[in-house]
Amino acid sequence: MPTASSSTFRGGPHPAPGPPPRLPAQLRQGLAELAAARRAGLRFIGLARNTTIDRRLREAGCETTVPSLAPLLEAAHSL
Repeated sequence: MPTASSSTFRGGPHPAPGPPPRLPAQLRQGLAELAAARRAGLRFIGLARNTTIDRRLREAGCETTVPSLAPLLEAAHSL
């Protein structure tokens, strides 16, 4: 059984003990992109500029949607 010091992350040694770093996220608005992100193991943020797109993304399993890039840009600026 691997230990924290011997575990691997994406084919190489884990940089530090503890849980692996969070995977990058993909920001898109299409259902094909949602499916591709899932296959690649990426988190997905749906860009839902209207209620129709929001509904379609959520029905397809998208857990997080934003109506514009503003909330993400604000979060990035606060880092």
